[in-house]
Amino acid sequence: MTKVLEVLSRAMLESFTLKAQMGFLTWEIKNDDSHRRTPILLAMCSNPSLKSLHISNFLDFPQSLIIAVVYSPNITVLSLADLSIEASDGDTRQNSRGRHSRIETLELGRLPYSYFFSALRPTTSSQSASEAFPHLRSLSIVVPSDRDDDLSDFILGVAHSLETLALEHITLRAAYPTFLDLAPFTSLRILKLGITATGDLEVRFTLAGIVNFLASAMHPSPIELVAIKITTAQEIGLSKRDALFMRWNALDEVLTSPAFVNLSRLDLQFVIARFREAPRFGDDMSRPYLNVRAQLPLVCARTSISLSVSLEVPFSRVLVFSI
Repeated sequence: MTKVLEVLSRAMLESFTLKAQMGFLTWEIKNDDSHRRTPILLAMCSNPSLKSLHISNFLDFPQSLIIAVVYSPNITVLSLADLSIEASDGDTRQNSRGRHSRIETLELGRLPYSYFFSALRPTTSSQSASEAFPHLRSLSIVVPSDRDDDLSDFILGVAHSLETLALEHITLRAAYPTFLDLAPFTSLRILKLGITATGDLEVRFTLAGIVNFLASAMHPSPIELVAIKITTAQEIGLSKRDALFMRWNALDEVLTSPAFVNLSRLDLQFVIARFREAPRFGDDMSRPYLNVRAQLPLVCARTSISLSVSLEVPFSRVLVFSI
């Protein structure tokens, strides 16, 4: 792999993805040529043609490389996922003092956020990690299972410049995004929220947190698109009685409040891992999900709002529909 990287580092690439296959790979291993990966990646970050970089599935990824990729003079799109980060000494972190990234789109998922942000925060400076991203327009985060104050501080720190915000894998335990406030997101146009739950009860309380988050929006909010993806281990109830329990009416009311006068599209996506009763091919299992429209009468009554509802069943040919 190292030899291939060396050749690619000199190529006129605009986008590059470096992903370990079949699990995770330690970034550097003694007694092999993996120690050459760091200087090669550093050279790649200086390649003027490279605009987009995606790195995932590595262990002990050096903080020094985090600094290098974030402050690359060319990279505007950066995706880091499934990484463990090896801490660097304070001298290395001093390299980030007073520097600003050119990144406009940042995707972070399943990595130790405290190590990521500390790499961008010099040890002898009060500089916040969010100050390193003056050009950031789009942020996608896979939220951790426990509350992370460094992460929430970073999100709020870049809120004023964001046009797109995606928070994925929101769980009841994480309490995201209930302790965030939408009011500082003065430029936000697109908001994407992904709920992961086991069943009705978790969906209900996590959805309640999302409603509170939406209710904190400035009046009027610039948000034009709200997309909510609900992934559950099994089907959730969507009958009229179930809807009262799930509090869909609260979502209906907040999205038609004066704060969301600019809302033009609502996307609801359901991803169901399994059904309580195994459906046969051709069974109309989609009908309950179509009822979501009936549970959002105020949204449906707004001719200015386009409502899309979709259902996916992973690894199955049973049904995939969108309305």
